[in-house]
Amino acid sequence: AIGAFGLSVFGLRTVQGAHFVGEVASSLEARSLILRDADGMERAALRTDEFGSVDFSIMDGRAKARLKLAVLEDGSPGISLLDSEGDTRAILGFLPDGTTTLVFADAGSVARSVLALTPDGASRIVFSDVAGDTRAAVGVNGEGRPEVNTMPVAGGGS
Repeated sequence: AIGAFGLSVFGLRTVQGAHFVGEVASSLEARSLILRDADGMERAALRTDEFGSVDFSIMDGRAKARLKLAVLEDGSPGISLLDSEGDTRAILGFLPDGTTTLVFADAGSVARSVLALTPDGASRIVFSDVAGDTRAAVGVNGEGRPEVNTMPVAGGGS
């Protein structure tokens, strides 16, 4: 039994890259890493998927993701804030075309306002209704001219 224990401890230290008690391993390789609290509840996770995206999630005391940092397969980084029900309420992202966006969503994760800065220097904020349909936009185009647009609601009006 003592020999088996010794072999298992040696094997564990070798897999980790450490050979002596207290030595720090040089690397750790995995597709996911889960951090749990003292009660065994998942509180953070670092994962990669089969498409090449990487996601780091931080959870609340009920193991609900509340903050996510991600880099998508196309290289787009983003930060998402989620409410206690798991609905995404805000996203800061940098898109592949060079556009920076800040999205605010309602309790159903429907984008209701989006602030964007495009590579050509245009900046605008777009407002949407409860269905996610764009209703108004205010901004400055790439040449520095102001723009204000409203979109009609189904059934008439603007």
